[in-house]
Amino acid sequence: MMSEVEKFRSYMQTFDLDDQKIAKITGYPVEKVTDILQPGKELPRWLRLVLYVWEKTETRNQRKMV
Repeated sequence: MMSEVEKFRSYMQTFDLDDQKIAKITGYPVEKVTDILQPGKELPRWLRLVLYVWEKTETRNQRKMV
């Protein structure tokens, strides 16, 4: 099973995002984004919300395709 960080990194690839783009969007320094997304670290609540929304959207889209 993928960790939250691995899931988020996977979604970043899907949406052509990297640490620099996330930093620009959030206003965080790149170093902070890189630190937040280190393997083994727990994601902050706001990023967990992003994962939740992405997963729910993905599930909903899969149901529409059936």
